[in-house]
Amino acid sequence: MKKSLFIAKRFVLCTIFALISFYTSLAADVWDGTTLTEPQVNGNNAYIVTSGAELAWIANESNKGEAYTHDFVLANDIDLGKHPWKPIGHNANTTTKNYFAGNIDGQGFTIKGLYIESSASDTNVGFIGGFGGEAAKTTIIKNLNLEGEIIVSTCSNADIGTLIGFANDLQEITNCHSNVSINYTASDVTAHGNYLGGLVGRMKGTNIKNSSYSGTIIIAETATMTNGWGGLLGSYNSSTSGLTATIENCTFEGVINSQTTATLKYGSAIVGYANLSKGTTTIKNNIAK
Repeated sequence: MKKSLFIAKRFVLCTIFALISFYTSLAADVWDGTTLTEPQVNGNNAYIVTSGAELAWIANESNKGEAYTHDFVLANDIDLGKHPWKPIGHNANTTTKNYFAGNIDGQGFTIKGLYIESSASDTNVGFIGGFGGEAAKTTIIKNLNLEGEIIVSTCSNADIGTLIGFANDLQEITNCHSNVSINYTASDVTAHGNYLGGLVGRMKGTNIKNSSYSGTIIIAETATMTNGWGGLLGSYNSSTSGLTATIENCTFEGVINSQTTATLKYGSAIVGYANLSKGTTTIKNNIAK
């Protein structure tokens, strides 16, 4: 009897210690907002990302002034801890050239705790700011889920999307899903204005398939916006010769709450603005719930 009681007590204690160890490890895996750690690589020379510190290291490497072409895959869910996130490919353009141009496979895992607050100088806002460029014509981002919040309180001339701010000539976005909210209060919009999309702010020469947005977009009472806003895409293939794109089997099941007294133009649940006088786009089997 005493032996059985001893074994039972030892089992309970072992269980308690195991649970403590488990939850401690979970807490330790939440990014602290500062640590950068280089990930290990797999047999295909792609980075294997297991933590927020490793993901932040990739973001930091991608913002050194040139196209960043290294692939990465997620090995588990990532918690960014709601610390301010500087986008991968932050403010990428033809001058900075720091587009992200590698392949990304989320393997069905979720990046949560994403938190971005825009600045006046931002040209693209999102988990990835600028994705594409000449080095990315065959690249794919797939199987990725996002959760978090983006606050746009000042941003005069930018492409804003929760997954990608500006998707420029990459091959495909597929099976990517976002439940990241956008709180848009910016009133300092210039003549060019902002493009705002639940998933992608502005897209050129890119295919998007089997993806969705289920978050909430709030356009505040004092906000102004002079360009397109959409539940999935703010704009695509706008007035650019020779570009093709496909938007297929995508779903908008979020909420757009416009409180502004300003006139908003070019808005819809799927795509905000598109000038197809020079480009070619196929749109089929998309749903707005």
